[in-house]
Amino acid sequence: MSANLVTNKFDELLATACRESSLPFAVREAEHFIEQLRARINIKRSLLIGSFASRTAVLGYSDIDYLIELADVGEERGTDSILLLLNAVVSDVLGGAPTEIRCPAVVFTLGQNQIDLVPACECKPHDEFPVYLIPDCWKGWQRSSPETHIAAIEQKDRDCGGALRRLIQLAKIWKYKWVCVR
Repeated sequence: MSANLVTNKFDELLATACRESSLPFAVREAEHFIEQLRARINIKRSLLIGSFASRTAVLGYSDIDYLIELADVGEERGTDSILLLLNAVVSDVLGGAPTEIRCPAVVFTLGQNQIDLVPACECKPHDEFPVYLIPDCWKGWQRSSPETHIAAIEQKDRDCGGALRRLIQLAKIWKYKWVCVR
C-alpha cells in the first residue's frame, strides 16, 4: 500500500469523524446554555477548553468542556460546595434533567453532546495567559491554565506542519472505535 493511499484513507476518516462544519453548532448550543446560567449565577468568564478549543474533537465522542470562572469564589471556599452549587443551578436551568458531579466538572447532556462545566477562580493575574484554580477532586484546588495548553498545541501543530492535531484525532478515533475499554 502506498504512502499516498494511506494518507488519503486517513484524510477520509478524519473528514468523516471531525467535520469542522458540525463543531460550531455544538459549541453555540453550549454557549447559549451558559448564557442562561448567567441569569442565575455570577459568571465572570466562560472559556471553551479541551478538545473543541484545541481543535482535536471527534464528533459523537468528544465532550464540550468549559471553564466557568465564578465571580464571587476564591480558594478559601471549598470545592465541594462550589460543585454542588453549580450542579444545582445547571439542573435548575435544565428543568430538573439529570446532571452529575464528576470532579472537577458538572456533567450533563445537551442535545446530543455531553457538556462538562469546570468551576474556577482566577489565582494569578493576567500575564500572557491567566492561571485558574479548579477542583482537584480531594476537596482542594489545583492550578490550571487551559489557554497555555491550547497555545502549546497550536505551536506544536505549526512546528509539525499541521500534522499534530490530525495525529491526535486519529489516535482518538482509534481509541473510540477499535479499542475495547474495560
